[in-house]
Order: sequence, then C-alpha cells, then structure tokens
Amino acid sequence: FSVSAPLSRRVPWDSSCPDECGPEGWTSHVPARLVPTHYFVHTLASNAVYSVNGENGVGFAHQEANYGGYFPTAWVWVQGVAGNGETTLLLTGGEFTVAGATVKQFIVGYRSQRFKWNFRGVDLDQVQATIDGCASTLKISAVSVCGQRRLEIEVFAPPTSFSQPLFFPTPAGWSNDPGCVESYVALARAVLYDQDNVELETIAMPQVALEFGGAYRCKTSAPGNESTLII
Repeated sequence: FSVSAPLSRRVPWDSSCPDECGPEGWTSHVPARLVPTHYFVHTLASNAVYSVNGENGVGFAHQEANYGGYFPTAWVWVQGVAGNGETTLLLTGGEFTVAGATVKQFIVGYRSQRFKWNFRGVDLDQVQATIDGCASTLKISAVSVCGQRRLEIEVFAPPTSFSQPLFFPTPAGWSNDPGCVESYVALARAVLYDQDNVELETIAMPQVALEFGGAYRCKTSAPGNESTLII
C-alpha cells in the first residue's frame, strides 16, 4: 500500500493565531495531567494532490491530532469538506472521565464564505446530541450561550460502510474492545438559524467522515473484531 499527498494552502481553525488557537479554546491550556487528551486541528481544508497505489487525483485534506494519555470513555467525530472546499464541518465530543467524574462535552465548528461559527460546551454553549451507533445516525443541536446562533446537524452513514473496530488508547493500554468504527461516506446536513429562528444557510455534504467510539460504538451490528491499528 502506497500513499502520498503533498498539501498546500493551509486553512487553520483560526487564521488570527493559526499555530496556537484550536477547537479546544481556553481548555487547551489545561495541563495534560488533568485531562485525558488534547485536540488540535492543523488545517480544515488544504489543497491536496494525492497518489494512492498509483491512482492520482486532487482534492482537499483535513489534518488534526489528539495528544495526551487516552481517549474519552465514549465519543463521536464528524469531519467534512464541501466539494468546492469553501465549506467545512467538524464536530467531536462525548463522555470524558476526569478524577472519577464523567461529563459530556462537545465542540462544533462550521465554516463557509458567510459564516465562521464555533460552539463549545466549556464556553457555556448548549450542545445537545442524539447518538445512535447501531442506526449509524447522529443529530446535533448547538445554540450559542446568548441564543443568537443555532446550528442543527444530522449525519447518517450506511451501516455496512464502517470499518472494523480500530484500536485506540485507553487507561489500560491500546485496545479495540470496544474500539471505534469509521465511515467515510456519510451524508451530513447542516442548517444555520439566527436568534429569530430565521434560516440563514443550509448545506448537504456527502463523503463525510463519521466515527463512533468507545461506549457509543454499536457492538451488535458493527463488523467483526479483526484487528486494525490507527494512530
């Protein structure tokens, strides 16, 4: 297996401080010993010229990293880029256990020519998630702290499109039980509203990445437990 993809035209999470400002906001400064993992996005939609086993093409690339000790108890992850590269969608969140207490936290980022919206539970934005790994569906309703912005997201992927359970870091070491499963052919629909419930923008985005991990993974309908390691 051979793959190469030189990237250009970086699109950082925040162009005003591209190397320091990321999805976590102020929590990026919390010492690593106090949280299970940190999260940073290097680019949302760089230009990519790729070659996969001799098949060549062009497209857009997303580059991010988790760093720290281990992943959350349960999580979802969604990442997508519109076909023209002008709109991106990113959301992640789930159940984080810190010092024996489990809390739900979510991060949502939406970028288009008209809007650059962020929602974070740690900033007191209200993010409600309906997660069904067995139905391969995710619904997110995100409302800014003062109610001036609302973003509704629905994501679905064919159940047969998901990977085998992947390994991820846990407090006891790397494991794929329950592991996480990923699809890269999900369909996402996002609708933006203002404080008066006026629809501002709608987009349907195909070829989106959708991941269910930890306790959110459906163990009854997911593919078998053949081992795959992802870093």
